[in-house]
Amino acid sequence: ANTFLPLLLPHAQQVLVLDGNGGVQACGPPSVVQAESAWLQEALKTMASAPVKSQEDGNKAASSALATSEAPEMKDGLGDGSLLIAEDRNVGVLSFAAYASYFQHASSQGSFAVGAVLFGIVFCLALLAEAVRTFTEIWVTLWTSTDEEEVVSQSDLVFWLVGYGCIVLAVLVIGVTRAVVFSRIVTKIGSGTFQYMLQKVLNASAPLFFDVVPSGRILNRFSKDLDAMDTLLPECMQELLTSFSFVVSSIVMCSMASAYALVGLIPLCLIFAYIRRYYTASFRELQRMESVSRSPLYVHFSEVLAGLVHIRAFGLQKRLQESFYAKVDQNSRMYFHMHALVPFLVYRVNLLAVAFIGIMTVIVILFHQQLDAS
Repeated sequence: ANTFLPLLLPHAQQVLVLDGNGGVQACGPPSVVQAESAWLQEALKTMASAPVKSQEDGNKAASSALATSEAPEMKDGLGDGSLLIAEDRNVGVLSFAAYASYFQHASSQGSFAVGAVLFGIVFCLALLAEAVRTFTEIWVTLWTSTDEEEVVSQSDLVFWLVGYGCIVLAVLVIGVTRAVVFSRIVTKIGSGTFQYMLQKVLNASAPLFFDVVPSGRILNRFSKDLDAMDTLLPECMQELLTSFSFVVSSIVMCSMASAYALVGLIPLCLIFAYIRRYYTASFRELQRMESVSRSPLYVHFSEVLAGLVHIRAFGLQKRLQESFYAKVDQNSRMYFHMHALVPFLVYRVNLLAVAFIGIMTVIVILFHQQLDAS
């Protein structure tokens, strides 16, 4: 179907619709064919077309629009008479649909349930790897807690060494398995996301998408944003799994050593949750603003390359340089504020860590007689 169908159909006298076998499905005036052909109705609905008007009504509407002294107000436009739609961004936390759309690309069937199960397996492998790694420390503690005066026999020494070697081997196997499974999942998601985006862009309507969305904005989505999903997001997820499993194991070990550690741990966790929520809300919005402010750079660069001959002919190099520098400053301002939040979080998290270490030190001093030295 012609993507300019909503613009051409009101001026047509006869419309011919063919079926999949080359036969004539409907033929006649536009209003009659639109009422008979389900395909034409769906095509007009997809292209957000207005109801079909006759040629006489279209000429009257055009004459009325030319006769008016004020131009119609642009809806969702840039406000400068341009047909381009101003870029917008989401506000607030991510919806469940966003997570579901990301997870469903992990499976070949595009199922959210399968993708969630695969990520659940990776999460369980991360916890299992950390549990086995922690058990190596427990094994060494049990080994060294034997009576020093007792003579260790050769069989006992072999038992401790073989056991320690098996635990280390289990850590290696679980770690490699988790890395392989996670790599295959994120690779599948990256490939599925790219194919989904490419299919949507290639099937988009020319007057409803390509005429109102600049090419630089599309390039921004397929370059920086897609690169962040393929590289930065998997790295953050990997660090999240590792850090979370390490924190859980540390809490369990401290609680096993002394239950009094929970007295200081619970309020520290509540304070950390408040700090993380404050940091995440600010960082998320700055990240979105940085992404939106990056699109004008691609748009400006592509437009300059397309009109380079005319720019040099009219001597507009300095004017366009100043415009480009202003856009770079706007993007750099968002980038600076975004990364300035990182020391904010690190400083407060380090204070919480120092407070927890201080609490554990006080517990060890006060209850040293009740604690095992190992």
